[in-house]
Amino acid sequence: MKLFSGKRRALVLLLALLLLPMSFQAALAQPQYEIPLLVTNTSFLNVRTGPGVQYTTLVTVVGGSELPVLAIGSDSVWYLVSTPVGVGWVNVDFTLPRGNFTVVPTINVNAIGATLFAPVTVPTLSIGLDAGQGGGQAAAPTSTVERFRAQINVEAVNLRREPLDNSAPIAIVGVDKTGVSDYSIVGRSVDSRGVEWLQIDMPGIGTGWIEAPKLTLRLSARYRTVLQVVADIVGMVADPVSNEGIGMPVLQRNQEIFLLDITPNGLFVKVETGDGIVGWLPFNSVQTRTGTTSDDLAAQAASNPPAAQFVDGQGGGGPSPVLFPQLELAHLIVNTSYLNVRSGPGPQFASIATVSGGTSLDVLGVVEDGSWFYVRGTFGTGWVFNEFTLFRGVYDNVPVITGNAAASLAVVQTPVAIFSTALTLYAAPGVNFGAVAFINGPGELPVVARTADGTWVQVNSSAGFGWVLASQVIVRGDPNLIPVVG
Repeated sequence: MKLFSGKRRALVLLLALLLLPMSFQAALAQPQYEIPLLVTNTSFLNVRTGPGVQYTTLVTVVGGSELPVLAIGSDSVWYLVSTPVGVGWVNVDFTLPRGNFTVVPTINVNAIGATLFAPVTVPTLSIGLDAGQGGGQAAAPTSTVERFRAQINVEAVNLRREPLDNSAPIAIVGVDKTGVSDYSIVGRSVDSRGVEWLQIDMPGIGTGWIEAPKLTLRLSARYRTVLQVVADIVGMVADPVSNEGIGMPVLQRNQEIFLLDITPNGLFVKVETGDGIVGWLPFNSVQTRTGTTSDDLAAQAASNPPAAQFVDGQGGGGPSPVLFPQLELAHLIVNTSYLNVRSGPGPQFASIATVSGGTSLDVLGVVEDGSWFYVRGTFGTGWVFNEFTLFRGVYDNVPVITGNAAASLAVVQTPVAIFSTALTLYAAPGVNFGAVAFINGPGELPVVARTADGTWVQVNSSAGFGWVLASQVIVRGDPNLIPVVG
């Protein structure tokens, strides 16, 4: 009996061994769903934060890139795809479809603003809104990490009680020409026309809604110290020792980033971009941003610990925020050798600056007949005639400026000298002249004059006027606005 039982056990074991490969092969034979792809069919293709050219670029991919498709827009033009830096939208006309698209879900692009798609490691606006809200009241914030604040970028706009064009206005508010005022963002919504609205908190006035195209997002110093790039162009590197920058972003003058750390020798700073990319920059390529509302609030609360600690590689502390579609600011390309920027919308107004052909100017507004654009450049803000420019962007997003207020919008930006180390101010342009003051860096001072050869600039400091070598500072602004002396 014992022998028979042993034979049975051996037979069962043999059958199990014979059936195991068959079961494994059967499992492999089960049908597997293969995600369809879009292959980039142009030299470069912009992947955008929303389904349209009016949305900002998330990343630019090169020709031949394979992008897995996650959803198809209801217009059959824009497809939601996955990229190495997150989820975004591409125009299918510039791609070659590969695979079976019959099982890919469809998304209503007319209501896309109410649905948020993004990788949790690529944060943008951390206000903790309910992803499903499409209008009405904002959901209560779930995060105390304020990474972004809003600035008004039009001369006058209604602060409304609800995110609707016909909603009662709370007040009429306008752009702060000093660039100081920024406001907490406490809500977001999209109306029935697909227009995005942001709810902002204005001290002394209250909380209300403004259309997103009439606002500019700035980094909030209440999250971390904000730096501004003072070099014309500088590439981030992954490691300050190897100086390896492959795959890292390239930053331009005035771009804002968060400060994370500084190397012991003070040569490099560790920074985080607004969309969560962490890397290193040379210390002399950045300057601490000062003067905005959030900078002042951060200074007042310097003794308090931050609401959330930074976790390297996670794009910031606190709950992982999500990316929402963000409208792109239109711009003009100067299409003539030289173009006058005027103080008002007409040739009868004075020229405040002259820009060369190919210059790109941000569009802040347009007159009703479309003949003159209100623009921003290194000179400040002013007006240009549209026939000598090439428009880039979505015209419908440009605010229309009416009435006599248009003539008072132009603001000449005083050139400034930016420095990161201590400066010696001389009584005249030459080191053989006496020193009148010593200024500690980093900082910036208004430039009031320059020598004909451009080697010396005169600045206005708290200690009075003085001259510094131009090689010791970075002059930001239009050099044509600096008087030549000597």
